[in-house]
Amino acid sequence: MAAPAWRSLRRGTSGGVASLVELGERHGLDPADCLQGSGLRHSDLRVDGAVVLAEQELAVIANIVSLLNDPPGLGIEAGRMVNLGNLGIFVFAMLSSETLGDAVEVATRFASLTNTYSDLSVTYDESGSDVRLECSFGDVNDDVRPFILERDLTVIAGLVPMVLGDVVMPRVEAEVDRARGALLASVLPTEELVCDAGRTALVVPREWMSRGLPHADAETARRCIAQCEQQLEQRRLGARSLVWARLHGSDEPVQSLTRMAGELHVDRRTLQRRLAREGTTFRALLEESRRIRAAEALTDTDRPVAEIAAGLGYAETAAFTRAFTRWYGVTPTRYRARNA
Repeated sequence: MAAPAWRSLRRGTSGGVASLVELGERHGLDPADCLQGSGLRHSDLRVDGAVVLAEQELAVIANIVSLLNDPPGLGIEAGRMVNLGNLGIFVFAMLSSETLGDAVEVATRFASLTNTYSDLSVTYDESGSDVRLECSFGDVNDDVRPFILERDLTVIAGLVPMVLGDVVMPRVEAEVDRARGALLASVLPTEELVCDAGRTALVVPREWMSRGLPHADAETARRCIAQCEQQLEQRRLGARSLVWARLHGSDEPVQSLTRMAGELHVDRRTLQRRLAREGTTFRALLEESRRIRAAEALTDTDRPVAEIAAGLGYAETAAFTRAFTRWYGVTPTRYRARNA
């Protein structure tokens, strides 16, 4: 199965993560706790235009959801904090489309330029009378899926009136329970919200696809789509960045090239060749990730050295101590005392 588009792209700038940290702070969380395990520090979020990877943002979301016990509506609050103006050329490409069908095509082609983790696709009901814009979250972990689904649908709720004007969608189906559905119903412009659905989808009559849009402009649309294509190409990640994101954005150590290749949906030898072309190896990236994460854990947490060693994939604490001493010139215990 091919990897979803968002996994192979730079996520965007640090502003999106800064917004998530702000959300955590509103609910009493410490920024350091929100960023734990993401490879990001609070100072990174103040660097204008700093690139953030999808895995890093997901790590921050997972922290916030876990620390706050995943309350219904948290994703809605996050969605309301998204500045739709920051979606840039993607929004203009949709607005200037000739018809709703054209705008939907833009959405499915370029959604990965936004902060969504959904793979969008268009399907037709068996009767042929309805069109479904399906949002697949199949590659998103269950622990963050409700939050992301709430956030994405809230952002869509903000986009609909911009593209279509003051309309109400006939039906929205969502993979949420009734508690979350009741909250989503208050923000979604729809006549009917179906909860506990097998897939998340916006359902409209087929004839809507030919409906003309109020801001349609063929030349503007052409230029915007060309810029979207250019941005998509610029944001594609190399093998090194993809491996680094998986190593540094997850609490579960990935210790073998074979497993890493499987997670990235590529052949082991293919990944090895791509890394070599970029002047590195999986082993070198794994060691660098361990070096950085070890220092972060010793400085930012009070976890025992043995627990840190195990979390980084070392079978024996002694092996971790030797590696750490080689990296920093002191033992983990002395490093922690020095940086307390």
